[in-house]
Amino acid sequence: MTPRSHFSASDNDVFMTRKGKAFVEGKVPCQWKLCIAATDEDYLVELLFTISEREDCYFVKYSPADSPKCRDGMMLGRIFLTTKEATGKLWAELYTDSKIMCSLQDDDATERFR
Repeated sequence: MTPRSHFSASDNDVFMTRKGKAFVEGKVPCQWKLCIAATDEDYLVELLFTISEREDCYFVKYSPADSPKCRDGMMLGRIFLTTKEATGKLWAELYTDSKIMCSLQDDDATERFR
């Protein structure tokens, strides 16, 4: 099986999603999430699949190349972990990856501006 085959279409067919181990175990995600932009869909899917196998991964998703969320060849990815500490550490690792752009978003801080 390829990593891509482990993802399912979201209800609105905009994202491909995968529940992480923490989701299956009934844990709760923190309000920080990692937002990724990538131009290599295979690389993005492999990265998200690998992260989804972590014990502290709650949920991952990405916009495939044919999604309306894909802009100018850039696909979006999202990573939800269970703690701010784990999210911050993963951001520091991914920040140096030359194949993606990664930012950390705090939903508690940004919600009032949406």
